[in-house]
Amino acid sequence: MKHTPEPWVYRPNEFDDWGFVRDEIGNLCAVARCTHITPEEVVSGKDPYKANGERIVACVNAFAGIEDPVAFVAKAKKAIQLCKKFAILNEAHYKDIAGFILEARTISTEEQK
Repeated sequence: MKHTPEPWVYRPNEFDDWGFVRDEIGNLCAVARCTHITPEEVVSGKDPYKANGERIVACVNAFAGIEDPVAFVAKAKKAIQLCKKFAILNEAHYKDIAGFILEARTISTEEQK
């Protein structure tokens, strides 16, 4: 089963209820709500669900075209760790460059499985 295609938009229609997330043709694809809204927030006229709705939209749109965002983030975090390990090159790092290459190849091999 696939999710609704991107892009998603938070409350694109003038009279959308607070929390509505729609796709580019206007289909409702998510509703951002929370249970801690107070009567004061309702009376204020400010959308209490806006931050949640915009976060949902940002996350979905950021991962457009990526089949498995969880796996993608895990790989990116591992790549960042490897880059940080060799970000400051000095003589000691040059001695360990073979280990870095071996570790990168191991990760690449594991990803192909």
